[in-house]
Amino acid sequence: NVGGGIRINGGSTVNTNGDVTIGSKNSSNSSTLIQGTINAQSGNLTLLGKANSATQYDTTAGVWLQDSAGHTAKIVGTNGANITIDGTNTLSDSGVNLSVNNSANSITTTGTSSTGAVGNISITGTSASGHGISNAATTISNTSTNSSTGANGNITLTGTSNAGNKFGINSNGVITSAGLVKMTGTAKGTYQGAYVGAKVEGGNVDIYGSSTGGVGVEVNALVKATDTSSTASGVTITGFG
Repeated sequence: NVGGGIRINGGSTVNTNGDVTIGSKNSSNSSTLIQGTINAQSGNLTLLGKANSATQYDTTAGVWLQDSAGHTAKIVGTNGANITIDGTNTLSDSGVNLSVNNSANSITTTGTSSTGAVGNISITGTSASGHGISNAATTISNTSTNSSTGANGNITLTGTSNAGNKFGINSNGVITSAGLVKMTGTAKGTYQGAYVGAKVEGGNVDIYGSSTGGVGVEVNALVKATDTSSTASGVTITGFG
Protein backbone atom coordinates (compact mmCIF):
# COMPACT_ATOMS: atom_id res chain seq x y z
CA ASN A 1 0.00 0.00 0.00
CA VAL A 2 2.68 2.47 -1.04
CA GLY A 3 1.34 5.16 -3.33
CA GLY A 4 -1.52 3.07 -4.67
CA GLY A 5 -4.05 2.65 -1.89
CA ILE A 6 -6.55 -0.14 -1.27
CA ARG A 7 -10.03 -0.65 -2.68
CA ILE A 8 -12.43 -3.37 -1.52
CA ASN A 9 -15.17 -3.49 -4.15
CA GLY A 10 -18.90 -3.76 -3.56
CA GLY A 11 -19.99 -7.39 -3.13
CA SER A 12 -16.55 -8.42 -1.85
CA THR A 13 -16.05 -9.83 1.65
CA VAL A 14 -12.84 -9.83 3.68
CA ASN A 15 -12.69 -11.96 6.85
CA THR A 16 -10.03 -11.30 9.48
CA ASN A 17 -8.93 -13.04 12.67
CA GLY A 18 -6.54 -11.69 15.27
CA ASP A 19 -4.77 -8.35 14.88
CA VAL A 20 -5.00 -7.14 11.27
CA THR A 21 -4.14 -3.78 9.67
CA ILE A 22 -5.52 -2.82 6.27
CA GLY A 23 -3.99 0.28 4.68
CA SER A 24 -1.20 2.65 5.55
CA LYS A 25 -0.47 6.28 6.36
CA ASN A 26 3.23 6.04 5.49
CA SER A 27 2.83 6.94 1.83
CA SER A 28 1.93 10.43 0.64
CA ASN A 29 -1.13 9.00 -1.13
CA SER A 30 -2.47 5.71 0.19
CA SER A 31 -6.23 6.07 0.58
CA THR A 32 -8.46 3.15 1.60
CA LEU A 33 -11.90 2.74 0.01
CA ILE A 34 -14.35 0.19 1.48
CA GLN A 35 -17.37 -0.62 -0.68
CA GLY A 36 -17.80 -4.24 0.44
CA THR A 37 -17.83 -6.00 3.81
CA ILE A 38 -15.07 -6.58 6.35
CA ASN A 39 -15.80 -9.16 9.06
CA ALA A 40 -13.40 -8.88 12.01
CA GLN A 41 -13.99 -12.17 13.81
CA SER A 42 -11.57 -11.53 16.68
CA GLY A 43 -8.71 -9.31 17.78
CA ASN A 44 -8.09 -5.76 16.56
CA LEU A 45 -8.99 -4.54 13.07
CA THR A 46 -7.27 -1.29 12.04
CA LEU A 47 -8.09 0.62 8.84
CA LEU A 48 -5.64 3.33 7.80
CA GLY A 49 -5.53 5.76 4.89
CA LYS A 50 -3.97 8.99 3.70
CA ALA A 51 -5.13 10.98 0.68
CA ASN A 52 -3.68 13.95 -1.16
CA SER A 53 -5.19 13.37 -4.61
CA ALA A 54 -8.64 14.12 -5.99
CA THR A 55 -8.62 11.12 -8.32
CA GLN A 56 -7.18 8.14 -6.47
CA TYR A 57 -9.70 5.26 -6.55
CA ASP A 58 -12.52 7.80 -6.93
CA THR A 59 -12.05 8.87 -3.34
CA THR A 60 -10.63 11.99 -1.85
CA ALA A 61 -10.88 10.78 1.75
CA GLY A 62 -8.14 9.09 3.73
CA VAL A 63 -10.58 6.30 4.60
CA TRP A 64 -13.92 6.14 2.78
CA LEU A 65 -16.84 3.80 3.51
CA GLN A 66 -19.13 3.97 0.47
CA ASP A 67 -21.94 1.75 -0.78
CA SER A 68 -21.77 1.00 -4.50
CA ALA A 69 -24.06 -0.49 -7.16
CA GLY A 70 -26.63 -1.66 -4.62
CA HIS A 71 -24.04 -3.22 -2.29
CA THR A 72 -23.99 -2.04 1.31
CA ALA A 73 -20.62 -1.22 2.84
CA LYS A 74 -20.17 -2.81 6.26
CA ILE A 75 -17.50 -3.23 8.90
CA VAL A 76 -18.51 -5.86 11.46
CA GLY A 77 -16.64 -6.87 14.61
CA THR A 78 -17.71 -10.04 16.41
CA ASN A 79 -16.45 -11.98 19.44
CA GLY A 80 -15.31 -8.77 21.10
CA ALA A 81 -13.20 -7.56 18.14
CA ASN A 82 -12.16 -3.91 18.26
CA ILE A 83 -12.42 -1.63 15.21
CA THR A 84 -10.10 1.35 14.68
CA ILE A 85 -10.33 3.72 11.69
CA ASP A 86 -7.75 6.47 11.16
CA GLY A 87 -7.76 8.65 8.04
CA THR A 88 -5.87 11.78 7.00
CA ASN A 89 -6.44 14.16 4.09
CA THR A 90 -3.85 16.75 3.13
CA LEU A 91 -6.26 18.72 0.90
CA SER A 92 -9.84 20.01 1.28
CA ASP A 93 -11.76 16.74 1.68
CA SER A 94 -12.50 14.53 4.66
CA GLY A 95 -10.03 12.58 6.72
CA VAL A 96 -12.71 9.90 7.18
CA ASN A 97 -15.84 9.88 5.01
CA LEU A 98 -18.72 7.58 6.00
CA SER A 99 -21.06 8.30 3.11
CA VAL A 100 -24.26 6.68 1.84
CA ASN A 101 -25.61 6.72 -1.70
CA ASN A 102 -28.53 4.29 -1.86
CA SER A 103 -28.38 2.08 1.23
CA ALA A 104 -27.49 2.11 4.91
CA ASN A 105 -23.82 1.51 5.62
CA SER A 106 -22.87 0.35 9.09
CA ILE A 107 -20.01 -0.10 11.53
CA THR A 108 -20.96 -2.51 14.31
CA THR A 109 -19.41 -4.63 17.05
CA THR A 110 -21.02 -7.34 19.16
CA GLY A 111 -20.03 -9.51 22.08
CA THR A 112 -19.94 -13.27 22.51
CA SER A 113 -22.63 -15.46 24.03
CA SER A 114 -20.21 -16.70 26.69
CA THR A 115 -18.70 -13.45 27.94
CA GLY A 116 -20.72 -10.69 26.30
CA ALA A 117 -17.61 -8.52 26.03
CA VAL A 118 -18.13 -5.95 23.27
CA GLY A 119 -15.39 -4.47 21.11
CA ASN A 120 -14.66 -0.76 21.00
CA ILE A 121 -15.09 1.41 17.90
CA SER A 122 -12.62 4.27 17.45
CA ILE A 123 -12.73 6.65 14.46
CA THR A 124 -10.17 9.44 13.95
CA GLY A 125 -10.20 11.80 11.00
CA THR A 126 -7.91 14.74 10.26
CA SER A 127 -8.08 17.08 7.27
CA ALA A 128 -5.98 20.04 6.22
CA SER A 129 -9.03 22.08 5.17
CA GLY A 130 -11.96 19.62 4.93
CA HIS A 131 -14.16 17.79 7.42
CA GLY A 132 -12.27 15.74 9.97
CA ILE A 133 -15.06 13.13 10.02
CA SER A 134 -18.03 13.31 7.65
CA ASN A 135 -20.92 10.88 8.19
CA ALA A 136 -23.97 11.26 5.94
CA ALA A 137 -26.04 8.40 7.37
CA THR A 138 -23.84 5.43 8.38
CA THR A 139 -25.01 3.66 11.54
CA ILE A 140 -22.37 3.13 14.23
CA SER A 141 -23.29 0.76 17.07
CA ASN A 142 -22.03 -1.82 19.51
CA THR A 143 -24.21 -4.28 21.40
CA SER A 144 -23.69 -7.29 23.62
CA THR A 145 -25.44 -10.62 23.19
CA ASN A 146 -25.04 -11.22 26.93
CA SER A 147 -25.15 -7.82 28.56
CA SER A 148 -25.63 -9.24 32.08
CA THR A 149 -22.07 -10.57 32.15
CA GLY A 150 -20.19 -8.68 29.49
CA ALA A 151 -18.35 -5.39 29.45
CA ASN A 152 -19.90 -2.68 27.31
CA GLY A 153 -17.81 -1.36 24.46
CA ASN A 154 -17.23 2.33 23.81
CA ILE A 155 -17.56 4.42 20.65
CA THR A 156 -15.10 7.28 20.15
CA LEU A 157 -15.07 9.84 17.34
CA THR A 158 -12.25 12.37 17.07
CA GLY A 159 -12.33 14.78 14.14
CA THR A 160 -10.11 17.75 13.29
CA SER A 161 -10.40 20.30 10.49
CA ASN A 162 -7.23 22.35 10.49
CA ALA A 163 -8.35 25.20 8.17
CA GLY A 164 -11.22 26.37 6.00
CA ASN A 165 -14.94 26.32 6.67
CA LYS A 166 -15.56 22.66 7.46
CA PHE A 167 -16.68 20.61 10.49
CA GLY A 168 -14.41 18.82 12.90
CA ILE A 169 -17.18 16.18 13.10
CA ASN A 170 -20.27 16.27 10.88
CA SER A 171 -22.41 13.43 12.26
CA ASN A 172 -25.70 12.57 10.54
CA GLY A 173 -25.71 8.82 11.22
CA VAL A 174 -27.31 7.17 14.25
CA ILE A 175 -24.84 6.22 17.00
CA THR A 176 -25.84 3.76 19.73
CA SER A 177 -23.86 2.07 22.48
CA ALA A 178 -24.46 0.58 25.90
CA GLY A 179 -21.09 2.04 26.88
CA LEU A 180 -19.63 5.51 26.49
CA VAL A 181 -20.13 7.53 23.31
CA LYS A 182 -17.46 10.21 23.13
CA MET A 183 -17.23 12.80 20.35
CA THR A 184 -14.43 15.36 20.15
CA GLY A 185 -14.50 17.81 17.25
CA THR A 186 -12.15 20.68 16.43
CA ALA A 187 -12.69 23.17 13.61
CA LYS A 188 -10.24 25.98 12.90
CA GLY A 189 -12.54 27.84 10.50
CA THR A 190 -16.09 29.17 10.96
CA TYR A 191 -17.98 25.85 11.02
CA GLN A 192 -18.98 23.80 14.05
CA GLY A 193 -16.45 21.79 15.96
CA ALA A 194 -19.03 19.03 16.38
CA TYR A 195 -22.42 18.81 14.66
CA VAL A 196 -24.94 16.19 15.81
CA GLY A 197 -27.68 15.73 13.22
CA ALA A 198 -28.91 12.23 14.15
CA LYS A 199 -29.62 10.34 17.36
CA VAL A 200 -26.77 9.65 19.73
CA GLU A 201 -27.58 7.17 22.49
CA GLY A 202 -25.06 5.72 24.92
CA GLY A 203 -24.76 4.49 28.45
CA ASN A 204 -23.05 7.84 28.92
CA VAL A 205 -22.49 10.52 26.28
CA ASP A 206 -19.68 13.08 26.20
CA ILE A 207 -19.66 15.63 23.35
CA TYR A 208 -16.94 18.26 23.09
CA GLY A 209 -16.48 20.75 20.30
CA SER A 210 -14.37 23.83 19.63
CA SER A 211 -14.38 26.21 16.70
CA THR A 212 -12.06 29.12 15.99
CA GLY A 213 -14.76 31.23 14.35
CA GLY A 214 -18.06 29.40 14.86
CA VAL A 215 -20.17 27.33 17.24
CA GLY A 216 -18.39 24.73 19.33
CA VAL A 217 -21.21 22.16 19.41
CA GLU A 218 -24.54 22.17 17.55
CA VAL A 219 -27.17 19.55 18.43
CA ASN A 220 -30.09 18.96 16.10
CA ALA A 221 -31.22 15.50 17.26
CA LEU A 222 -31.94 13.37 20.32
CA VAL A 223 -28.97 12.85 22.64
CA LYS A 224 -29.69 10.30 25.36
CA ALA A 225 -27.88 8.49 28.18
CA THR A 226 -29.26 5.10 29.26
CA ASP A 227 -27.04 4.24 32.25
CA THR A 228 -29.22 4.76 35.33
CA SER A 229 -26.61 3.81 37.95
CA SER A 230 -25.75 6.26 40.70
CA THR A 231 -22.23 6.73 39.29
CA ALA A 232 -23.32 7.45 35.72
CA SER A 233 -22.23 10.76 34.23
CA GLY A 234 -25.21 10.98 31.88
CA VAL A 235 -24.93 13.50 29.05
CA THR A 236 -22.13 16.06 29.02
CA ILE A 237 -21.91 18.69 26.27
CA THR A 238 -19.05 21.20 26.21
CA GLY A 239 -18.58 23.78 23.49
CA PHE A 240 -16.12 26.60 22.84
CA GLY A 241 -16.58 29.00 19.92
